Amino acid sequence: GWIVTENRELLADYRKARAAMSVELERLEQLVTDNPAQRARVEEIRRGADAFAEWNDRLVARVEEGDRSGAIAQTVTLEGKRLMDGLRSEIERFNRVEEGLDRE
Repeated sequence: GWIVTENRELLADYRKARAAMSVELERLEQLVTDNPAQRARVEEIRRGADAFAEWNDRLVARVEEGDRSGAIAQTVTLEGKRLMDGLRSEIERFNRVEEGLDRE
């Protein structure tokens, strides 16, 4: 929504969430210190989240530099969707394992 509106509130929300992401992933990692496989999944989630955040940061930078058409072109590639779909898949995999552990 920020590309279209350039509403600074939307950008502030994104930046706040981006800053919290690392803290939350560290907390999650601490919760699974006794499970090497889940720790590895957290690392995959971290890589996916970082890749999406870097892609999004480039998008934000383009808009801030006045290159809205470049930002739109970046979005049209659907690379952001591919990155987010991959991240969601990793999170779902992590959650399925945790739910299985809870049932044991």
